[in-house]
Amino acid sequence: MKIMMTMLFLFLGQAYAGDITLDNLTQDDVTKISKEFSANFVHTIVAPASTYGKVFGFELGVVGGLTKTPNINRISKTFDPSADIEMIPHAGLALGVSVPFGITGELSMIPSTKLGDVTLQNTSFALKWTFTELTKLPFDMAVRLHAGSSDLSYADVVDTNVNANVKWETSSSGANLEISKKLLFFEPYFGFGTVSTETKIGVSAATNVNIFTFTTAQSYTAKNSGSQVYGGFNLNLFILKIGAEASSVMGVSKYAGKISFYF
Repeated sequence: MKIMMTMLFLFLGQAYAGDITLDNLTQDDVTKISKEFSANFVHTIVAPASTYGKVFGFELGVVGGLTKTPNINRISKTFDPSADIEMIPHAGLALGVSVPFGITGELSMIPSTKLGDVTLQNTSFALKWTFTELTKLPFDMAVRLHAGSSDLSYADVVDTNVNANVKWETSSSGANLEISKKLLFFEPYFGFGTVSTETKIGVSAATNVNIFTFTTAQSYTAKNSGSQVYGGFNLNLFILKIGAEASSVMGVSKYAGKISFYF
């Protein structure tokens, strides 16, 4: 597991290091980029509505993917035309545990780890109730409540020549309804719901600088909310699961995949 965590963090750390440049942000800029950043870390472990077993079940694997970030890319290109941040990555270790009465707990996480100038932490969790376990319907339906938090910090140059540390802190919560159907080894699913996020963007340096045009403060918190619509599938191959999912989170396009073991 330690090796898996190290590989995941190396992937994420290298992807973020030195790429996202923020300066002279308007309030509209902050709203747009905070929506993209927070959508990237909204909870998913690419799971259908079904449980892992009729009584008990367990899943452990890796989830990762990409989120489209046209506004982060646009702002970064203002300061570095060579920047290419059309998408940002997300990843984590994924754990799911099912208990009687259709109750499943889900967890995705990357513990706080530092790689060079980049520090990243991500934790999200959910409680899913597959209420059709108590019925005889030919498909599965579930409600899911989820929440999460992520921190990212990295070194950057602001105000033309000031070395600073930029930090993003985001939290999310939401609820959705999901339906899936087992077709031999193939299990497609679809879900929809609502999500709310809160993202704080701040900068610290040896001198008094900030990255905003609308406030003299060194940090600003933006709140966003909207719909969450997603669809995907799992391939259930004996003890191996392979899955893929596409979603729209508050209008932001997000893609994820997973590989896991279950029993």
